[in-house]
Amino acid sequence: MMVDFVITLALFLVFDFAYGRHPDWRFAFVPFLLFLTFLLTFGLSLLLSRRTCAIAMSDRLFHSSSSFGFFLSPVAFRYSRPGIRGRPTSRA
Repeated sequence: MMVDFVITLALFLVFDFAYGRHPDWRFAFVPFLLFLTFLLTFGLSLLLSRRTCAIAMSDRLFHSSSSFGFFLSPVAFRYSRPGIRGRPTSRA
């Protein structure tokens, strides 16, 4: 993208001078504004990539915490009365 911008800028200057026009003093700020735009885009991409990783890992975190909670809670099975051979202890 930067190469495309530099080529376009060079062609703009060539045609500008070929037709007898020239850019005014404000044109000198273009590289500085381009640098600021690059910094803003880079910073936002870093923030969004971090957010994307956090969202992608949240399902693993939920699965791990729910599995850990399942093994910690004694509510799921009753251990005091075992079932008859091969049959579950509770009925639906």
